[in-house]
Amino acid sequence: AEPSKSPDISVSPPAFSDPLSIVAMIDAPGEFTTGLAFDGTYLWSADSGTKKIYKLSITGEVIADFDITGELPFGLASDGTSLWYSEFVTGKIYKTDTTGKNITSFASPGGWSSGLVSDGTYLYSSNFEAKKIYKMDTSGKILSSFASPGDYPTGLAYDGTYLWNSDSQSGKVYKLDTEGNIIAMFEPYLLAKPYGIAFDGDNVWIADDDSDKIYKLSFTSPVIKMGESKKRTFIVSNSGDADLHVSKLSITGKDSADFSVQNDRCTGQSIPATRSDNFDIVFSPISAGEKSAMLEVASDDPDTPVVKIPLNGVGDGLGYLIDNDLWIRAVIHSEEKGDIEAVWYKGGQDKTQAGDQVIWGYFYASPDDVNWGSKDNPDVFVKIWFDRSGRLDVNYFHVSVPDIEVYSDYLYDGTPDEQGTTTLSRRYIRQYYEDGKSNMEENEEDGSPLPGDMPKGNPSGYSAINDLRIGAVIATVEKGAVDALWRKGGDSMTQGGHQVLWGYFYANPDDVNWGSENNPDLFVKVWFDASGRLDVNFFHVSVPDIEVCSDFPNDGTYNQKGTTVLSNRYIWQVYQR
Repeated sequence: AEPSKSPDISVSPPAFSDPLSIVAMIDAPGEFTTGLAFDGTYLWSADSGTKKIYKLSITGEVIADFDITGELPFGLASDGTSLWYSEFVTGKIYKTDTTGKNITSFASPGGWSSGLVSDGTYLYSSNFEAKKIYKMDTSGKILSSFASPGDYPTGLAYDGTYLWNSDSQSGKVYKLDTEGNIIAMFEPYLLAKPYGIAFDGDNVWIADDDSDKIYKLSFTSPVIKMGESKKRTFIVSNSGDADLHVSKLSITGKDSADFSVQNDRCTGQSIPATRSDNFDIVFSPISAGEKSAMLEVASDDPDTPVVKIPLNGVGDGLGYLIDNDLWIRAVIHSEEKGDIEAVWYKGGQDKTQAGDQVIWGYFYASPDDVNWGSKDNPDVFVKIWFDRSGRLDVNYFHVSVPDIEVYSDYLYDGTPDEQGTTTLSRRYIRQYYEDGKSNMEENEEDGSPLPGDMPKGNPSGYSAINDLRIGAVIATVEKGAVDALWRKGGDSMTQGGHQVLWGYFYANPDDVNWGSENNPDLFVKVWFDASGRLDVNFFHVSVPDIEVCSDFPNDGTYNQKGTTVLSNRYIWQVYQR
């Protein structure tokens, strides 16, 4: 019988990022450099040919060396004070001082280690027989492990955030997070067999067995300003002897919104044997910072049904692009660190039956800036409304203590059109765009209902947390008073012992055609202060009047009620525990 025919897929380039570039090289000091480490000043190399470990200057001068225990040293790590190396014959990892005096040893995970690195607290070890990377404490106890990105994980390095792994069989170098997710992948064109790898704080050093050199390489992700983009063309080739059917191109990962597929000539197409086709990946950052995602190319290749391509780049600028045309930003005036950039969290979006589009989310303080910062502690709620008439409303609702500057720009040109400051008394700012002009309005509010307010609703309500019950009634034009539905967003505990809960009420889509879980009508932030005070904050983000109710402790009867309206959007209900 004739052998069956099958397609064989390949995709190039292997990653979106720019390649590692060689900026310097030195001669390897021995015969077979298998491990590299950097101690903050000097390079160290492990050599399986000479059975030695060498201390090198960054210009390649051999300063010292010592013999290892065993026959085949491989992985090498430095914790800044001591050295760690793995040895194949004994199957152990040894800790030594910088003169080679053994301090301790333990069994390598999986029997032996090909790569080794210290992050200052833990050790990571690679094993190309098990195709795994292990995380250990310094006594050798395995804490976790994950599959290696390639079949021959050899060297390991750590740059303070990410792991770097060389694969001596494929010649590839991978950048990984500490859970094993691929951030980037490179194929240094002059390195045929990369083994040891180290990071010196700025650059990557890689030992290449084919050339007996140690190379210093620099890596720069493409830095793109918000509002601009970078395109890279990818080629899908079929080196098999049957047609290749590409079924899907998809982008996944935390920053998938920063990358897009364009000019797709592959999805749903058949690529004949020995032929190729292409598509473009475009990086358009929506915010500043390092971005990473994963492109997946699915096909009927029996051996490689899904090809994964790392996508990464760096966004430059302040604020956030909500789409290609709308930009927003918030700056928190903190007591601890002065002005800090708030972090944007997009909660969701939807389109009404009438054709209006809504996007909602919030800004929060980064926990890297202040100890009360948390993704589950909103500081400014935001509701954006693209009206079908062409008007755009950007609504900011202050839900914090410090003053917060809020900005918007539409159509985005890099210069804010509107800027205002939300405060404890100025809780609401609306920045809106209509007929090519921008405008802003503000509400000064103290959290009290309007004089004469007498709510009549008695919603079934929802049990929140800590024996608190909350409810809301929306006065709709279509159906009169209807109970609003509650969606809890999250809760957290601050370092100061305060507990925060946030969420929102929305209209049931069974009651009104504009009701949607992604169309908030009333934002809620609840603050259980460590002093015993309880603040229940309601923020009106809709058009109809909304009655708000709370009960604490929950005994079935609401203790406080109020009505939020367009002219009085904020109601504060306070309790003492």
